[in-house]
Amino acid sequence: AVYGLVQYLTGWQYIFSYAKQHHTQMATGTYINKNNYAGLLGMVLPFLLALIWFRFPAESRGNWRRFLALQFPGPWMVQVVLFTVVFLGLIISYSRMGLLSALAGLVTVMAIGLSQRGKRSGMALTILVLAVPLAYAAWIGLTPVVDSFQGLATPEYQQVEVRKKIWRDTVDLVRDFPLVGTGLGTYRWALPHYQSETVLLFVDHAHNDYLQFAAEIGIPAALLLFGALWSLVVRGAWAVAGIERTYNKILAAGCAGALVPILVYSAAEFNLQIPANAFLYAWIAGTAAAASQAADSARTV
Repeated sequence: AVYGLVQYLTGWQYIFSYAKQHHTQMATGTYINKNNYAGLLGMVLPFLLALIWFRFPAESRGNWRRFLALQFPGPWMVQVVLFTVVFLGLIISYSRMGLLSALAGLVTVMAIGLSQRGKRSGMALTILVLAVPLAYAAWIGLTPVVDSFQGLATPEYQQVEVRKKIWRDTVDLVRDFPLVGTGLGTYRWALPHYQSETVLLFVDHAHNDYLQFAAEIGIPAALLLFGALWSLVVRGAWAVAGIERTYNKILAAGCAGALVPILVYSAAEFNLQIPANAFLYAWIAGTAAAASQAADSARTV
């Protein structure tokens, strides 16, 4: 996120020694694609919000003066700064779905926090925390972000039309190989046989992970994969209520929230095809599974 802020604020559009050829007016961090960069930050933000929310001291609820006296300067302020930096890095990526999917993850953490007794006062705290990066983003200019959303409404918006054609071609591919797919990693070689003449591109990703996995591993396996991931969101959220230690609550709530952005984003992007994001996502999913299993074991004791 800091790397992205430097790119955006200084105009130094490099990834180490590589001069960027695309997305040169926005932040991409160390990623080529702004959407994959946004996918990474979307996974990080729920952990930071969970850290802020669940460490909000219960004894200072309703007494902001006492709270600030206890926490400034301190770990809470550091967490707010970190959240602000990552959220700003996301905003200046100008990734529409990246921003919307990250908000879905934050809403998930907020819903988990509101369901916990003694943590409902965190809503006002969350609004305050979100206001900090939004205020700074408004100061440096939100016009490009607004314009990117408005561009979707124009009928001639090329990117959406191209993706629709790719999705239709992918559906045709899935129809011919519905049970076992064409093989993991074979999408780029299989799609040209179904590619529309109007799409004069070499397509290596479907820009929809649900469709791409269905094409590569078959519909049953894709349903099992994504069904398991969505179930981990529910199980992780449910596990928070059965966990006593604050640290473990933060981890479970953060994992549940972090799983959501990529699952939402997968409807229009290919973050699970990017090794860096897929690796982190696998770690989050495994941690969510362990947290939910530990909570289930605690309930049966």
